[in-house]
Amino acid sequence: MAAIDLAATRPLSLQPLNLTSSPLNGYTVCIPNLLFQLPAPHNTMDKRLLDILVCPLCKSPLHLDASKNELICKADRLAYPIRDDVPVMLVEEARSLSADEVL
Repeated sequence: MAAIDLAATRPLSLQPLNLTSSPLNGYTVCIPNLLFQLPAPHNTMDKRLLDILVCPLCKSPLHLDASKNELICKADRLAYPIRDDVPVMLVEEARSLSADEVL
């Protein structure tokens, strides 16, 4: 049996769900007579942040590729990495995209 390093695991915090003002960004858990919302998965990006981020090179809007954890600029054919939930908006760190990947 493998040992689990509890210091390295992320603690789970359940917060009561406020249905009147809170969008359902994470998973919802229903326990009899109680409703909780789990935090959003790590590979998601806040829509408000995505709406204001633009390509630092050409100022075009960016598109999220959640499967590769990258922000895509179709105009410049660049993919900016997202590391630890933080977009790295440096042209030097961006990956060039092939013509097939831009579609």
